[in-house]
Amino acid sequence: MIDQKEITRISEANEKDTKTIFESLGFILQKLDHKSISSCPDYLVIKGEIKILCEVKTIFSAGFCNTIIINSNGDEIEKKQHLSLTVGNLEPNSHFDIPVSALVKKACDSALIKGANQYRAITNIVNEYKNLPFVLAIFYDFFANSFEDMNNEIINYPEISAIITRFNDCINKSILDQYTAHDIAVFIKAKEMGYNGPEIPNIFEPKDKPHWHYIINPTAAIPLDPQTIGICPFDKGIK
Repeated sequence: MIDQKEITRISEANEKDTKTIFESLGFILQKLDHKSISSCPDYLVIKGEIKILCEVKTIFSAGFCNTIIINSNGDEIEKKQHLSLTVGNLEPNSHFDIPVSALVKKACDSALIKGANQYRAITNIVNEYKNLPFVLAIFYDFFANSFEDMNNEIINYPEISAIITRFNDCINKSILDQYTAHDIAVFIKAKEMGYNGPEIPNIFEPKDKPHWHYIINPTAAIPLDPQTIGICPFDKGIK
């Protein structure tokens, strides 16, 4: 099971990271907290005349995968477990034996629906926000990363002007077919501890200065120019 305290810790860290990246690009962020609605976007992002509403979402799991464990009698037993780094101890034989994309799509759709609802809720009570673009900053567990696949989903949500994610959260998906989930979790932990030996595969695309990887919504009611949010010329945007 995924630890709820760990979910809270990671969610709060991702909100702070969103604030840090925007601030490094010259923006000021105001935390939004409207008591009259149950849920609203996290931030009003400001730079001069530019104002953007921003909600931060984290997708923690790619769903469940099957794994084989050996019991004390030496028998093989099939077990289901969350495919997520937050589980902590993935079984060594955890493989992608089911279409991960089908599981993640449900979580991504939920993030888009909740984000669109939050935008509608706040613009219904704050008139000055009605003409502002709305951006979802989405963070992913390694195994749940399906950012580029959301290009086909965002068009159904005109409330959302764009989806953004950290550039270095864009994974090298080719390794998913080469290693078990357990091995990948070990590789990531090793990198986090500063080890980068030749046997550790290239898991993420190269890091650069903080900026956003983005998807612009062509059906957005309030369009967003990607240059507005500090997109670098070499960024791999999907339009």
